[in-house]
Amino acid sequence: MRIARSFVVVSCVLAALLSGCSSDKNTAAKLPTPQPVDTTGDPAFGKAIDALAAATSFHAQTEPSQSAPIPTDIHFGQGGSSASLHATGVDVDIVSDRTNVYVKGPAAFWAANLPSTVADAPTKTALLAAKWVKIDPTQSGLASYTQFSDKAKFLAQFRAQPVHYGLGGKDTVGGESALILNGSNGSKWWVQDGGDGRVLKTSAGSTSFAPGGAMLFTDYNVPFTPPLPTASDVVDYKVITG
Repeated sequence: MRIARSFVVVSCVLAALLSGCSSDKNTAAKLPTPQPVDTTGDPAFGKAIDALAAATSFHAQTEPSQSAPIPTDIHFGQGGSSASLHATGVDVDIVSDRTNVYVKGPAAFWAANLPSTVADAPTKTALLAAKWVKIDPTQSGLASYTQFSDKAKFLAQFRAQPVHYGLGGKDTVGGESALILNGSNGSKWWVQDGGDGRVLKTSAGSTSFAPGGAMLFTDYNVPFTPPLPTASDVVDYKVITG
């Protein structure tokens, strides 16, 4: 089912949009003799991630001129976070107040995500559809959503990437001078040339999940608290699914 696949791989797709997503599965026999890896940009990459971690808020969204497989908008702030994902024609919104996580999606999304053990799935799907659903991210199948509500987990995926970066010259992003970092996986990062070295833009390059996908990072340290759903619009995932 295309919808199910779209969200099963959402973590990898997001990683691809931001820094490239690669897999080493069954690649050992296919790889050529290892070549020297350029690591001259690794310090700048580490500095950029540290700047994201230190920021009280930042906004990451698919570049308007790009046609990405999952247009994404993610906003972290002092009062919580919000995210919007659009895949296979299915719009999913996620919002958190740093304690609770709420997800809103159509029936097709929930039908593709309900465990097979849930009884009377069509009825449960109808109760979840188009509502703000309070989820427990520790439940099986829901853990991947914490990357949109927990900044540390959002950043952890980048720190864990087995990628090195080389310096690729300079450019301008949003009027700011930027260093270009070329990733060993084909990704590209534009980071502030000077200052705290913050991320300005990322591109997945030619990856299998997000060819050409690019995201802009803005609104650093601009106060942000996401609007939360009203109680009448919220249902509890555990209560509905049993």
